[in-house]
Amino acid sequence: LSVLAAARRSNIDAVLNSAQNSVDLGITAAPVYWDYQSVVAFKPTDQDRLRLMAYGSSDTFKVVFKNPNDADPAIRGAFGGTTVFHRVQLGYRHRFRGGSETNTELTYGRSDENAEFGQIGRVSFAIDTLQGRSEWVGVVSPAFRVTAGLDLLGNHYSGSYSGVPVPPDEGGATTAISTQRRIDVAASEWVMLPGAYVEAGIRPVAALLISPGVRADYSDLVKQGTIDPRLSARYELTEDTAIKAGVGRFSQSPDERHVVAPIGNPDLKMSHALHASAGVEQKIGSAVTASLEGFGKWIDGAVTATPGGLAPYWLNAQEGRIFGGEAMLRVRPRGRFFGFVSYTLMRSERRDEGDAWRLFDRDQTHILGATGVYRLGRGWEVGGSVRYTSGTPYTPVVASTYDATADVYSPRGGRSMSARNPPFSRLDLRIQKTWTFSRWSLAAYLDVQNALNAPNREGFAYSYDYRERQGARGLPILPILGLRGEL
Repeated sequence: LSVLAAARRSNIDAVLNSAQNSVDLGITAAPVYWDYQSVVAFKPTDQDRLRLMAYGSSDTFKVVFKNPNDADPAIRGAFGGTTVFHRVQLGYRHRFRGGSETNTELTYGRSDENAEFGQIGRVSFAIDTLQGRSEWVGVVSPAFRVTAGLDLLGNHYSGSYSGVPVPPDEGGATTAISTQRRIDVAASEWVMLPGAYVEAGIRPVAALLISPGVRADYSDLVKQGTIDPRLSARYELTEDTAIKAGVGRFSQSPDERHVVAPIGNPDLKMSHALHASAGVEQKIGSAVTASLEGFGKWIDGAVTATPGGLAPYWLNAQEGRIFGGEAMLRVRPRGRFFGFVSYTLMRSERRDEGDAWRLFDRDQTHILGATGVYRLGRGWEVGGSVRYTSGTPYTPVVASTYDATADVYSPRGGRSMSARNPPFSRLDLRIQKTWTFSRWSLAAYLDVQNALNAPNREGFAYSYDYRERQGARGLPILPILGLRGEL
C-alpha cells in the first residue's frame, strides 16, 4: 500500500492587492489559485494493482476597472472568472504470464466555470464528465504484440451565455464591443464520444519495429464517425543509432460552442489532419542522446468564422499546413546534472475558402529552449530554464471609423497577420533544499520567473481613436518562495 498527497495555494493575490491599495491603479486585481492531488495504490497480488486518484484545482482572477475604457465605453466594471474542477479516477491492472496485461480506468469529474466581462457579457456553465478506458496488450510472440482498446467520453453540458457574439478563434482586427449586437443562449445536453483502436508491433528482424494501427471514433455532437489509419516504424542501424518515421490521420470533433444555436452551426462536421514525421536518434555515451526530426501536418475542414460574422457563424472551410524540423540534445539523470536543449524551425499557415495562405496567429518561426538541473549534494540543487521564440504575428490596425450611434471608433485591420511582435525571451531560475526523514521529506525552494525582467510584448493598448498605441508587456520578474512536503 502506498499513499501520496499534495496541495498548494498561490500567494500572489496578497502581493497584488497590497500594491493596488498603496497606489491608485484604476483597477482592482485579485488572482487566487489552488490545487490538490492524492493517490492510493494497492497490490493485492503480484499480478494485480488497484489505484484510486483524486485531484482538482481552482483558478480565480478578477479585475475591476474603476473608469470606462477610452477606446470603448463597454469595457468597464468587473472582468474575470472562476474555473474549478474535481476528478476521481479508479484504475485496475492485471498482468498475465507471458507479458500480456489489461488496464481499465474509470473517471468521473465536474468542471464549473463562471466568468463576467464587464458590460460585454457573462458565461456560466458546468460539465459533468464520465470517462472510461479499457486496454489489452497481448504478447503473441517476441516478434509480435497487439494493443487493442475501447474508450468512452461522455460530457453533460449545462449553462448559459449572455453577451456579444463569440469572436473568431484567431485572425482579424478587434471590433468595438459597443457596436455589436447582444445574444442570449442556454443549453443542456449530453455529448457522447466513443472510440476504439488497435495497434500491432511487428519485428520481422530484431532491429526493425513496424507499428500499423487504426482508430475509429464517433461524435454524438455532429452525428459523424471516422476511421483513421496510422503507421510508424523504427530501425536500429547500430546499438547507438536509430532512424524512425511515422504517418497517420487524426480527426477532431468541433467544440460545443461552434455547434449550439444560436451562436453555432449545427451542420458542422469533424476536421481531419494528416501527420508525418521522420528522424534519426544518436546515443552519445551512456547518458546523452541527440535527435533530429522533420515533421509536417496538413489540416482539412477545420472550423473557421464566416466573413463578417454572419449566420451560420462557423463553417468547415479552413485548411492548414505546418512543417518544420527539431533538433534536441538530452542528458538523462545519471549523475549530478540532467537537462536538455532543443531548437525548432517551423512555419504554420492557414487558408480560408477563397482566400490566400496566411500565418496562424501563434506561428513561431524559431523556438529555442534549454533546461538544466545540477545536484550539489546534501539535498541542495540548482536549476534554470531559458526560452527564446519568434514573436507571434498579428493583424495591424491601419485606420478607424467613427460610429456616431455608439459614440466609439471602430478599428480597420490591414492585411491579416502581416505584422509580428518582437521576439520573446525568458530566464527562470530555481534553488531547492530537501530534507529527507524516515517516512517523509520536506523541500524549500525559491523560483525566480523572468529573472532578467525581459519586457516581452503581448499586444497593444490603443487610444480611443486608434491613432496611438502602447505595447502591453507580459509577466515581470516574479520571485516565488515555497514549501513542499511528501509522504
